[in-house]
Amino acid sequence: MDNYQHTIKNCISLSGIGLHTGHKSTITFKPSKEDSGILFKRIDIAGSPVISALITNVVSTNRGTSIGRDNIKIHTVEHILAALFVLGIDNILIEINCDEPPIMDGSAKPFCETLLDAKLEKQNKIKEYIAISN
Repeated sequence: MDNYQHTIKNCISLSGIGLHTGHKSTITFKPSKEDSGILFKRIDIAGSPVISALITNVVSTNRGTSIGRDNIKIHTVEHILAALFVLGIDNILIEINCDEPPIMDGSAKPFCETLLDAKLEKQNKIKEYIAISN
């Protein structure tokens, strides 16, 4: 990868069962504009609230990573986030129809394969990095 931001070229979906909730789940990955970040959109809730994948939105790390705001949560997002990190995807909208993405095989691999099928797209904006010092 280079120092430019990336998204995906095409929308792509996958379905399965949530690990902890057992809910049937479909997620759709959609391209997103520069500097938008990683956004989860709960399409099963009126108004389709959006939750940014930010540390300030982490509400639990008990048996998985849950993000939320205003009493709306999405559980077990860590495998999706790992896939996005490994592929260098900075900007994406993830629509989800319940409170937990499908677990698939329990790894990030199915998410990586799906995102690669959607094709990565280089954007015109340079990434910004945070330097952490001790």
